[in-house]
Amino acid sequence: MIESFLAARDVRQQINRDYPLPNRPRIQGFPQGYQCGWIVQPEWMEMELDSYFFNGWESAILYHFPGGYDARYWRALANATERAAKYEDYVFKGRRCDEEIAVTVDPACRKTVRNPSRHLTNLQEVSLVQHVAYRLDGKVLVAVFNFREKPVRVSLKDRGTFTVPPARTTVLEFER
Repeated sequence: MIESFLAARDVRQQINRDYPLPNRPRIQGFPQGYQCGWIVQPEWMEMELDSYFFNGWESAILYHFPGGYDARYWRALANATERAAKYEDYVFKGRRCDEEIAVTVDPACRKTVRNPSRHLTNLQEVSLVQHVAYRLDGKVLVAVFNFREKPVRVSLKDRGTFTVPPARTTVLEFER
């Protein structure tokens, strides 16, 4: 699932370079839900939706929503939708500032993946913990993505250490 995050980031950056505002096209993600008998876990489905949203895509719709499954899928969809509604001002009105926010993974939890995508050949060794940050009106939003299936301890400079649950997005908002 980290490939979806990396691709969403890469495509958004390329579109931003190729189409300056106000002529920038709106884009919609199409993450995996159910296809050809393959069903994604609800936690991964939620993270894929978060990956598109926090990387600045205007919308995302699942292909297709797993019909007839338990409430975990509905909860995952509701969680991602709730986060998008709560933080849309940061994403669409704020300034992206990933490079200004240092998120450090505890060395005991650090794990990388070599060549995470055959389509993104410039990425060779990628952490399974990613983050996105935005500034808006003197506040900072940091969304930390844990693409591992184990909890991860991370530190945020001047904000302390916290645990990101497995296969989850944790969002922090603070004054700066």
